[in-house]
Amino acid sequence: MRQPGFYMIRVLVLMTLILPGSCIESFDPDIERYENILVVDGLITDKKEEYIIRLSRTLKFDESRARMESGALVEVVDELGHLYTFTESSDGVYTSDTSSFVGVPGRSYMLLIQTIDGLNYHSSSDLLKAAPEIDSVFYIYKEETLADNEKLQGIEILLDSEDPQNMTRYYRWEWLETWEFAVPYTKPGYESREFCWASALSDQIVIASTMQLSKDVVNDQFIYFVDNRSNRLLKTYSTLIRQYALTEASYSFWREIELLNEHTGSLFDPPPSSVTGNVTNENDPDEPVLGYFQVSGVSEERFFFKHEELPSLFRAPTEYEFCATIDVVGQGEAYIQQGWIVMLRYFDLDIEHTILINYAACYDCTARGTNNKPDYWIE
Repeated sequence: MRQPGFYMIRVLVLMTLILPGSCIESFDPDIERYENILVVDGLITDKKEEYIIRLSRTLKFDESRARMESGALVEVVDELGHLYTFTESSDGVYTSDTSSFVGVPGRSYMLLIQTIDGLNYHSSSDLLKAAPEIDSVFYIYKEETLADNEKLQGIEILLDSEDPQNMTRYYRWEWLETWEFAVPYTKPGYESREFCWASALSDQIVIASTMQLSKDVVNDQFIYFVDNRSNRLLKTYSTLIRQYALTEASYSFWREIELLNEHTGSLFDPPPSSVTGNVTNENDPDEPVLGYFQVSGVSEERFFFKHEELPSLFRAPTEYEFCATIDVVGQGEAYIQQGWIVMLRYFDLDIEHTILINYAACYDCTARGTNNKPDYWIE
């Protein structure tokens, strides 16, 4: 996580480069007050699954790895006084017991934290709203020519949803995409590693509100775009979309994060500010706490797409363009010493030949994914 003040320092560096004739003075920003801030990331739903609360501390200016908040007591309490304790499964990661805790729509929940040094924090009480079902997930094929004449091709993923009770109004979407891929070469003994599956979790903020509509209906909601700069669409592609029902406060938090992401990165952008979450220190309400404890009902829908549905002119990289083989007489010792890998040895007219390959990943797909086909996969 970047510290507040990072962008101001970047601006000063840029000004130094732009004005080489100016006097250069050392700048030592006062950033200590932004160090060691508690960061909370947690979500509970009405789906029977393991809920995870992550606790960490903001990085010091010269650090690159998050410092996890270990040894804390983490609990969730509902409006009826039922208390659920989370267990620390790894440093700073606290998980629920799926056999004893599932969120209930219509009930409010609060997060309670006691750190190892005795500090007590709590979130606001948030209502778990049931999420309406996703009516349909569909795609639209798109292509455009970019400024560098690169042709961008791909599919837009969209969905329709409706709450007949007009109770949801605020939505957020996440997705887990999975795709099948193949290596360009097969090595004897590695036949089971020719086809694999890779997955990626969404890293974009997609939210919507229907407050301005007479009905709680989401039509043609754009979720994300899958383009031809990867090998995702070369075989079968699937995505599991999760639809969350938000409270107004939770929606406002995500909207602030979205606006912050949209308006940072340029020298002339407004300076970024921290986004206030819903967790506070019980004894020091003025202490900044980052992150948010989310309480949301969820619904899911899986979507499949096959390469055959694309136009014949669709082009995408295999991501194995770097692979190469050579066929040499003998056992290829000189090439092996250079890092080449033996694929196969054979004899032609009593002369030994060796086929070598430059990378193991070119015949072993498990270097980039798993060869265990998902249970839900379709051929």
